[in-house]
Amino acid sequence: MTEDTQWQILLVGAAFRVYGPAALLIALSLLARRRWKAETPLTPSPEGTDRKNWTRHGGITALLAVAATTAIFVFVSLRRGPLMWDESVFVYKAYRVSEGLRHLSPSDAWTSVATGDRLYPPASAFILGTVFAVLGSSQNVALACTAFGFVAAAALLFAIGCYLDGKRGPTVGLIAVLLLLSSPLLLEYAGTDMLEVAGIDASLLSMVAYLWHLRRSSEITALVTGLALALTFFTKYNYGLFAIAPVAVCQLSLGRWQPWRRENLWLWVPVAVLADLWFTIEGKWEGFVGFATNHDSGMPMLSQASLLFYPRYFFTEYTSSVVLGILTILAGFGAIAWVKKIEVRFILLFFAIGFGGMTIHHLKADRYIATVVPALFLLSAFAFVKAYERITPRWAQYGTVGFGVLLIIPTALIYVKGLPKLVTRERPIWSAFPWPYRDLYSATGFALIQIDPKVPTTFTGVINEWSPEYIRWQFEMTYPRSKMYVDHLEKGRLNFISLQLLPGSPYLSPNYYEYNARNDADALRRMQPQVKSGVRSEAVFPREGLKIVVIKDAEALR
Repeated sequence: MTEDTQWQILLVGAAFRVYGPAALLIALSLLARRRWKAETPLTPSPEGTDRKNWTRHGGITALLAVAATTAIFVFVSLRRGPLMWDESVFVYKAYRVSEGLRHLSPSDAWTSVATGDRLYPPASAFILGTVFAVLGSSQNVALACTAFGFVAAAALLFAIGCYLDGKRGPTVGLIAVLLLLSSPLLLEYAGTDMLEVAGIDASLLSMVAYLWHLRRSSEITALVTGLALALTFFTKYNYGLFAIAPVAVCQLSLGRWQPWRRENLWLWVPVAVLADLWFTIEGKWEGFVGFATNHDSGMPMLSQASLLFYPRYFFTEYTSSVVLGILTILAGFGAIAWVKKIEVRFILLFFAIGFGGMTIHHLKADRYIATVVPALFLLSAFAFVKAYERITPRWAQYGTVGFGVLLIIPTALIYVKGLPKLVTRERPIWSAFPWPYRDLYSATGFALIQIDPKVPTTFTGVINEWSPEYIRWQFEMTYPRSKMYVDHLEKGRLNFISLQLLPGSPYLSPNYYEYNARNDADALRRMQPQVKSGVRSEAVFPREGLKIVVIKDAEALR
């Protein structure tokens, strides 16, 4: 994106921020004074729904989701080390929110998300911060929340499946949940504290709300849909846009394009007002533009590498086998045959817009399609059930089911291969994520024990597994009233802590050399001569190749 384009976006945004809230609130207040006349529902209530069938399938789905998520949580909590860099950013922000809530200071809680980084919206921090305020702030609580979110994702996926088909909807939902549980990458995100599981939950909630609105078409359903879309947007910007766009396009396809329609006002005014109020905060709009433009992955839009980036990751990471991935995509495209069915059309739009949008975007990362892949699972499950209904010979039906069971076998192997690692604490073959050693807890503990909390502390030397936000989080929980800085000196007495990577350290990775090596070396070279006297303590952690140096009661000369 050119500099002129960015300037134009900022100019339009500035104008909207000045006049937008007043105009939108006036429109909503005028609407509220008029009697609501509900639109004619586009689809009737599901015919022939077998409640007994729904209950039976719902129980199986819940059991599978809880069992799988429990295994993930136990597996992760036993073998992984400290939170990674991005995880720590989100958890530290949630901790600051929880401190404001715990001390009954909403202003402090709001300041925690209104200041600081500009790239991420506040919903996840407020939700996790509320949990921290009740249960306490810890890594296990954060990971348990993500695991619970994975159970919620399975429940929402099952509910959407029930919306797609009146008679066999529960079967559609169950198959979609099985595909969710067979996705190695989504299982990995269920064991981290990134925003992917939260984004999946918010996106699926938006789907449920809009499908409900299509059925009932009332004032309440329009408002609930708008709030669900706002929640998704404030969970993560790109995931919110992937939810807002298909709803807008679906409205256009139904002939409900007029922006002044009461339905559209109730649907979009909450999104617009909340977004506008957020972007009035200094730096947030610029952060949104920066998030949208971001850095370039170096793949031309129409190059083979760009066009095949996400299909390749879907086959290798989002499904348990390449064969299952191919059949899932083919079945998903087969759902186009039912595009006249409004619910299926909406899910098709949800997948196509999200997948297509990320394919043409210049920044590529496997996690950016995490919220649209469940839509593909739903489409595949729906197409499979419809194809099964069209098969007349009984033997062919049994054969189709048997073939489907064979395809799910790799899912069981994911868990079978992972369980023995509970003892050895090694990374399983299917894991795509690096896992830090647990002994980093000891390194952190050593650094915290050695310092004098009455004076400020400066840390230098960070890695992905020992990031600034992780250090700040641990430091503030241990010494709430002390000051802590990363790569910054304040003149006077202080504690000085440096992390040094020894030759052969597993943390001397390409990632470290690309992002941290030069900064760490420059910071240490610049600051160490400015730190005089003090009591020096150091510890070496051979397995990790780490050396922690702590200078207590030191003095900074500037």
